[in-house]
Amino acid sequence: MRAIRLNAFSGPLLVENIQDPVADADEVLVDLVYGTINPLDVWCCAGNFAAMTPLPHTPGAEGLGTVNGKTVIVNGSGVGLSRPGTYAERIAAPASAITVVPDGIDPQQAAGLGVAGVTAYRCLVSKGAAQAGDTVLVTGASGGVGSLVVQLARHRGVRVLAQTSSPDKADELFNLGADRVIVAVNGDALPKALDGETPNVIVDGVAGSFVASLIDALAPEGRYVNYGTSGGTAVNFDMRTLYRKGVTLTGYTGLRETSRADAFDALFDAIASGHLRIVVDDVLPLNQAGEAHVRILSHTVIGKILLDVRA
Repeated sequence: MRAIRLNAFSGPLLVENIQDPVADADEVLVDLVYGTINPLDVWCCAGNFAAMTPLPHTPGAEGLGTVNGKTVIVNGSGVGLSRPGTYAERIAAPASAITVVPDGIDPQQAAGLGVAGVTAYRCLVSKGAAQAGDTVLVTGASGGVGSLVVQLARHRGVRVLAQTSSPDKADELFNLGADRVIVAVNGDALPKALDGETPNVIVDGVAGSFVASLIDALAPEGRYVNYGTSGGTAVNFDMRTLYRKGVTLTGYTGLRETSRADAFDALFDAIASGHLRIVVDDVLPLNQAGEAHVRILSHTVIGKILLDVRA
């Protein structure tokens, strides 16, 4: 079968012909249709998880395929990190990494739910406890996770402030359900762009220079949920603001998930009812996996990039 192989961290992503996988007793053999590109894959290929990632490696923490005629999502249980991933025509995946997709859900929509969908749901609902009447500020709102947080929040009756660094993305964010688009390229620009807005929930995948301004803007007793650091890992903020406001800081990582059934049920229902749409920026052939990673790092992608592993 054809698969992407990474032979050295930060090296090129090459298509190679390798042996078909053989499923062990606790595994399921999946004929893949799409491998879904996530920032997690980029960091894995850069060696951020080198201690758990054997080389040569097939990346891809998420994908969609078929098992005995049923459409399934593949995600979790080490797929794409400690074991071969979804940038391939087939995968032997742990049964725990398989979620059956209900009839009627478009495959491209389902393909982006395993990482971005569950992360968006957990950050907004499970961690952020956002409810009707709340105001949520979503950083990186045009990204794979952010674009779903915007839609899920709108569906729950939450007022949405969608931050982006590019005014060119404003129309798409309004189409997704944002009440206001906040254009700010860094934390220093954020206070002026917010113009006095005081969200009581923040879902942040950027961090870096934004953190201090986000905590300053947060309403008393507000909830700040972080799931990523695309803007940098070093942060600096005044702890007095944190404790005087009674702010709750929470982190989320899908690597600690043990059960995602409730999140998938809610996500499938939202897609079926028309309240949630996975924004698919592009569908690329398998041999353009490297190009997909470059585009992720450029922050020009709106929503998700899929790899058609059959092309």
